[in-house]
Amino acid sequence: TAEIYDPATRSIAPGPDMLVPRSHHTAVRLPSGDVAFFGGIGPDGQPVAEVETFQFSPVALGQEPNVLGPSLAVAQSSPQAILLPDQTVLVTNGVDASGNAVRSAEIYDAFNPARDDTNAVIPGVKAPILTALDSSMLEDRKGGAAVPLIDGNVLFIGGGPAAASATLEVYNYQLQTFEAAVTDFTGGRSEE
Repeated sequence: TAEIYDPATRSIAPGPDMLVPRSHHTAVRLPSGDVAFFGGIGPDGQPVAEVETFQFSPVALGQEPNVLGPSLAVAQSSPQAILLPDQTVLVTNGVDASGNAVRSAEIYDAFNPARDDTNAVIPGVKAPILTALDSSMLEDRKGGAAVPLIDGNVLFIGGGPAAASATLEVYNYQLQTFEAAVTDFTGGRSEE
């Protein structure tokens, strides 16, 4: 189930059911006001690959608000999803069905224009896509943190396959690559 928080009244109201039930997922508010849900664990206990978007505009019109989008290349729970300056979302660092950290990364573009059979853009219609990056994270980082930086890059802090890591790496937004940070910090960091 989903619930909608109204900041004006400070109250919560029932929302629509998710099309793919999940826990341990990540949600990102898109610039349109829609919310995209990535990964998670389904009712069967397995990681989820489907991306689901809750669209706020159809709610007012009484239409179905949830839409399934493309699927992640690797079904994963607890991924990190970070909104980038170009309004795409970097998705990485989840946990796969075997309990391993997911190093691969994908870019979710919710605003990719739909095209007809002649490849002409269909005005006002979106066709979200996921694109796998050629670059993967440098380390296994189950847990840890992802911090968007003012220059559009993303700093990944800590995490690790079993023990807390004291390493940093940066996703270079312009080059779409992961790079080692110049220095690490003292003491490991992890959610576990």
